[in-house]
Amino acid sequence: MATLYTLSRFVLIYQMNAELRDLKHQVVQMQKENENLQVSLAVKNNIKRLKMMLSINIIW
Repeated sequence: MATLYTLSRFVLIYQMNAELRDLKHQVVQMQKENENLQVSLAVKNNIKRLKMMLSINIIW
């Protein structure tokens, strides 16, 4: 009976470790996606700022 209990605990620990690895992988993927979104936003903001500066220079 003790062997069965010990074995079931090891299985539970293994499953929890697998879930932890999956969660860590998801966090890394979300961080990469977040970085890509930040870069995209920065590019769009720079283009918007450049258009605004060009339109001001054309008016003057």
